[in-house]
Amino acid sequence: MRKQPGRISRVATAAFSVAALGLALAALAPPTPAAAHAAPSGAVTSSDFPTDGPWDFSEHIRKSCRDFTVGSDGVVKAHCYWQSGNTWGVRDTSIDLDDYLGPNINSGLRANGHLKWGAKDFSSSCISIKAALDDVHPQVKARCKEGLWPIYNYPDWYTGKQLRDKLKNENGYLKTK
Repeated sequence: MRKQPGRISRVATAAFSVAALGLALAALAPPTPAAAHAAPSGAVTSSDFPTDGPWDFSEHIRKSCRDFTVGSDGVVKAHCYWQSGNTWGVRDTSIDLDDYLGPNINSGLRANGHLKWGAKDFSSSCISIKAALDDVHPQVKARCKEGLWPIYNYPDWYTGKQLRDKLKNENGYLKTK
């Protein structure tokens, strides 16, 4: 059988149809997330953070954010998931804890080396600030002023505060609760 000019074989038509169907199905599948970038040095991620999906877009930071770091300036940084309809991704976000966390000082004179939500000036009252995990929850740890004013020292032990108590993921941004 001779081919007529301009006519496509049934095999070629079937192959084209299968390829078109594959492209159409691929367009319907949700996109695979691309890593934001490598985790920074000293970053912590919850041990129950889903690494291969399904991703949690809730406000719970331990399951919707990863790669937490805390700098000596009191700024918490993380990569948090956001979603808009069927589109989603990972956003670099940060929040300054100096506005929300500070030393636990009684009567304005005595610091007990612990941190307190609602106090201020976290970074100027603490040293050795770092991110850590408490069980599965990200937290901030530091050595904070201890003693009676004006003579403070920094204890050898670390105090910590869980970030889940006051922080949430609001569509890819770290916010206070």
